[in-house]
Amino acid sequence: MAQVISYSDALEMYNEYLNDCNPTIKLCGIEFDPAYALKELDPIAYNCGFSDYCAALESDDIFIGDEYYV
Repeated sequence: MAQVISYSDALEMYNEYLNDCNPTIKLCGIEFDPAYALKELDPIAYNCGFSDYCAALESDDIFIGDEYYV
């Protein structure tokens, strides 16, 4: 059965996925979450990855609500 989630929930799930699958980034003694670092340093790669993540969710019958298309 299909499930609909909000855009913000999908974004949170994507950030958790990035943080769980990658080590914390340490720069000059300061630690950053991988999701934060990717979003700030390469927003295009972050957005492309999010798009791919959403497509993978759809293959599992999880869809993003209408606010995704705004």
